[in-house]
Amino acid sequence: MSFFQQIREHTRGSERYFLIAIGSVLVASYLSTLSPLIIQFTIDQLLAGQPLEQHHWLSRLLTQGMTSLTTNQGLFLMGLALTLVMAGRGVFDFYKGRHAALAAETTVERIRDKLYTHLQHLFFAELGDAKSGEWIQRCSSDVETVRKFLANQMTEVIRAISLFGFTLWMMLQIDWRMTILSTFLIPPIFGFAFFFFKKVQKLFLDMDETEGALSALLQENLTGVRVIRAFGREATEAAKFDEKSQEYRDKTMKLVRAIAVYWGSSDFLAMMQRTLVILVGTVWAVQGRVSLGTVVAFFTYINMILWPIRQMGRILTDLSKCKVSLGRIEELLALPTENFDDHEPMKTILGRVELKNLTFAYPGEEPILEDLNLIIEKGETIGIVGPTGAGKSTLAHLIAGLIPVGADQVLIEVKTLEVFQRNRSESRLGS
Repeated sequence: MSFFQQIREHTRGSERYFLIAIGSVLVASYLSTLSPLIIQFTIDQLLAGQPLEQHHWLSRLLTQGMTSLTTNQGLFLMGLALTLVMAGRGVFDFYKGRHAALAAETTVERIRDKLYTHLQHLFFAELGDAKSGEWIQRCSSDVETVRKFLANQMTEVIRAISLFGFTLWMMLQIDWRMTILSTFLIPPIFGFAFFFFKKVQKLFLDMDETEGALSALLQENLTGVRVIRAFGREATEAAKFDEKSQEYRDKTMKLVRAIAVYWGSSDFLAMMQRTLVILVGTVWAVQGRVSLGTVVAFFTYINMILWPIRQMGRILTDLSKCKVSLGRIEELLALPTENFDDHEPMKTILGRVELKNLTFAYPGEEPILEDLNLIIEKGETIGIVGPTGAGKSTLAHLIAGLIPVGADQVLIEVKTLEVFQRNRSESRLGS
């Protein structure tokens, strides 16, 4: 299953919130592109008295409204129009943020519940071998990474694309020569952003796996702190933790350096693009090839068009983080679980336990228990002794039903005086 299929699967049920957020982003992005047009109209037609070609509906509307107004009244009208446009953008930005947050929180709530339920149904052998610290990190840190992406960057992807498209369209309507000039360095910035995405994805995976190992070591040491202190192993464990901590620091610094190189380089290219627009646009304005309002409008538009392109690097960074985190979550959800009914009526155990020809071996190993027959009567207390690895804990787990066994090998007397069989032959250990 691809990353976007995984996102779609987990967001099922929150589509309404995402659709409202996406619609709000599109409207807010379009409204953002209207303010430079109002500024151009104010400078060229209202102040300089230069008639403009009315290609856009807003220009035609403003021209009709200016028919019988004085300059001061016209300036007031332009200010009112600019205020209304920005106020509308603010309203739709609010709806975008609100519904994106609702979509993210409801989605992550389902992911948390799914993870917890899945962990409750894992095979006991899987739980015994687990590094619970790493699993906690997947259920907390990785889930939080997914939440941040859904709440912030998922709608920002739509915002960046729509703002770029709307801005480019508006620029082409004003002057195609200035449009070419204003987008001259856009392809290198785009290419650098995607190159950065490829590199940072592996760096984040290395950092995330190291963080998981660090969390696992911390959890193990905190759980066994009494044993560590009893055997005087504080210095040894501290050295192990310091080694993992340094490894995590080094991998984090690699990621930080990569991000610093990207932002520094993209800042340089963005400033070069702005400088190109100002220098050439000023020369063209002096020569009369373009109006002053056009130069001002294009400088505003170039800032708009550069923002989503540079933001694409941040979006791709968070996308790579989310992709890694969601992959780690899916790995956990892919672990096999036992098939049993949580709603099965509870039975009261009377006490008699019988083992019949019980043979058990862990996968890929020799049998640890072989042809074992044992009867434990109700109220009877027995002792099981033997060296380490003889199967004492395994036997206790088999009787408790924590490890699946074949049919009729572990029998427990229940209240109905019937024999309750612990039979989960479909389990991985029994195959």
